[in-house]
Amino acid sequence: MVHKAGASGFIAAVLAALAAVSACSTAPTAPGSAAGAKPPMAGASNAAPPLRVAVAAFDDATSHGVGPGIAELLSRALVDSGRYVAAPAAPPGNAAQSLSADAQLLIRGSVVVFEPSCKGGTLILLADSQACITLNLTVVDAASGRVLAADTVQRTSSAGAAAVPAPAVALPDGLRAYANTSMELAIRNSVETALDDIAAARR
Repeated sequence: MVHKAGASGFIAAVLAALAAVSACSTAPTAPGSAAGAKPPMAGASNAAPPLRVAVAAFDDATSHGVGPGIAELLSRALVDSGRYVAAPAAPPGNAAQSLSADAQLLIRGSVVVFEPSCKGGTLILLADSQACITLNLTVVDAASGRVLAADTVQRTSSAGAAAVPAPAVALPDGLRAYANTSMELAIRNSVETALDDIAAARR
């Protein structure tokens, strides 16, 4: 009888231990702490929102009157990059701080060289049909009025007037006369360089 009582007590103890383990394994867990759940990555939802940018109509020191068209193409390319949204721009001649009340970044510029068929000068030309463009570009922080960058963009086209692949950003009305020419290549090359300069100014 003593042995039987001891065995019964041992079995009861084992059953009690199993019940305790089962209770622990079925206890509710706090939200987000389920077994195997991975914690959210730090900074996963911290992508910077697009900057509001205003591009003023460029001054034009040439006889071609392309300043507004170059500025419009640059503005479209900035928005197309996904890193910027357009803010309304004021007319040329306003103070930099009044270019746009809504902008975070202000872009001003001027066209100083615009040659559909350029020769000589300081640019390295590949052929007589080379097109050349030079832009002066100023990037301003709207909040402080501080000039972040002041660059001169000098670009040319490749030789000849080969067909230009269809780009994501269409030429504005003021530049359509140069579509599918070496001048369009030079224009687009200058805008690509300007995009890089503007992005570098924010680093």
